[in-house]
Amino acid sequence: MYTRFLAIAIPVVCALCARADVTFDLTLLASNECFACGVYAVGDIDQDGANDIVAGEGSPRLVWYPYPISADTKHTIASSASLGFEIHLGDVDNDGDLDVMSSGAGITWWENPLLPGGNPATDSWEVHEFGSSGGDHNGGSHDFKAGDIDGDGWVDGVERGQNTGQYIVYLNDQAGGWSQFSVNASRGGEGTWLGDVDGDGDLDLTDGWAWFECPDNPASESWTQHDVGNAGYHLTRSYIADINEDGNMDILVSPTEFGGSKLVWWEAPDDPKTGPWTEHILVEYNDPNFHTLQVGDIDLDGHLDVLVGSTHGPNSDPKLLWIFYNTNGDGLTWEEQKWNSPGGCWQGILGDVGSDGDLDILTVDYSGGNQGEFYENTLDPDMTAVSHRRAAPDARQLSGPSMRMLFTPDGTASAPYVIFRESSGTGNSRVFDLRGKRVSLDPRRLERPPRIE
Repeated sequence: MYTRFLAIAIPVVCALCARADVTFDLTLLASNECFACGVYAVGDIDQDGANDIVAGEGSPRLVWYPYPISADTKHTIASSASLGFEIHLGDVDNDGDLDVMSSGAGITWWENPLLPGGNPATDSWEVHEFGSSGGDHNGGSHDFKAGDIDGDGWVDGVERGQNTGQYIVYLNDQAGGWSQFSVNASRGGEGTWLGDVDGDGDLDLTDGWAWFECPDNPASESWTQHDVGNAGYHLTRSYIADINEDGNMDILVSPTEFGGSKLVWWEAPDDPKTGPWTEHILVEYNDPNFHTLQVGDIDLDGHLDVLVGSTHGPNSDPKLLWIFYNTNGDGLTWEEQKWNSPGGCWQGILGDVGSDGDLDILTVDYSGGNQGEFYENTLDPDMTAVSHRRAAPDARQLSGPSMRMLFTPDGTASAPYVIFRESSGTGNSRVFDLRGKRVSLDPRRLERPPRIE
């Protein structure tokens, strides 16, 4: 079943303004039947061109829902699975399809049988365990992330327990084996994200308080810890993203287990190794906690927005989904949209389910008996990028059958360039200045303005 869902915006003071122009279709998925076994990932499992949903659910089991999503249509990956608090997709064996990774009692990946010549809906997924979890939370690690840490083109993994000041990194040796090493942190707690903080082309680590610099040889050289700031809590969700579009990678952090805290993004200096980092508070809130923290362009205006969600804390009601829209792309002015989530938002994620060009939300509470929630973004990527901007009537018109829309990114005729969206459904953009000279634009960022010096 699905329900058209309009998230209700509630006005707050300071730099936040209410908005309610993004709507979602809500589909209820299967319930989780045990503690911390409701987790999600998004990717094209069967390579039909539309991203599917991979879910940990039940007691627990691992399944995938093919797109279009129906609660009644899903395929089993593992009828019984030891899942950690996260699952991730990646081509672990480099055979061209997406596999599933997690960290429960052991660090595990499930091999997609699609290639060569298989069917992930009917064929068995072979399970591979490549480590005994070094975590300390309910028999497994609390945090787990996947990415190419040593830059060899193969997917690696990193885990962290809730109470340890140590990350364990697992390197894929490209032959079915794994080596591991530790990265020491100055504090215990939750919170792990991978991203290129210093712009040198490799993946660094952060816990929201500090970032850990990946060396040239990550397995044999020391990872240098660079402090960012103290947000006031040690159990966190963290994220690395360029919030203010200055070319530097900023760090976001939210409290996961305790209310009375603040949601923060730390503005990176030009040299993130020397600092200082500038603290920006999105909101201070007595309750709830924010065990979900995700970043992406939810309203398709070209700026990165922030999704947080709550599940438990000093008070369990309300359980919120809360979106902060980065209005001007500078990280200083935000509009908000929030609503009560029936089941809570424990490890919620953003992902483009169906590959239709917008970001959807998947979430479920951490305790047993709660149904999963799939909020499908109803925005039309072909139209939404211009829905809040008026056309520039005196901008130079460039004709052509593939042109659909003409506007200036700030909604006025004074901007030095204009953007054309193709009507073919490809999502491609072509950018010109007002003299008709074409400007380079990364199509993956859609309408994000090119930097003008």
